[in-house]
Amino acid sequence: MLNTMDVGEFGGGTRFITMNEIFDDSISSRFRITLAKDFSKLILMTDGIYDPKFITENKLEDIESWKTFFDDLNGKNEDEAKVDFQNAETIDEQLLSDGFLEQGNHDDRTLAVIY
Repeated sequence: MLNTMDVGEFGGGTRFITMNEIFDDSISSRFRITLAKDFSKLILMTDGIYDPKFITENKLEDIESWKTFFDDLNGKNEDEAKVDFQNAETIDEQLLSDGFLEQGNHDDRTLAVIY
C-alpha cells in the first residue's frame, strides 16, 4: 500500500498487485521509508479520489495542490461541506457528502486517513 504510485502504460491501464509482473526484481525500488517526527494526517487514496482532486499524478507532488485539497476538506467547496476530524463518529458521512465527492467521477473511491 505505502509504495510509489503504480500507473499503467496508458489511461485505464491499471496494474493490480495480483499480476505476476508486479513481483519482479524492481519491486523493492518502489518502496521507501520516511521517518516523520510529527504529522497531522497520513492519506492514502486511489485514483477515484486523486483524479478529480489533483487532475494529474504530477500534482500529487505539488504542495499547492495539497493545500487546495485540505481547503476542500475544511469546507472551501461548492457545498461548503467540511470534514471535522475531531468528530470521528460521523467522519464517514462527512467524507461521503456531495461537497467532497466530484460529480461525474465514478472510478474506485478509496480513501484512508490516519490522523
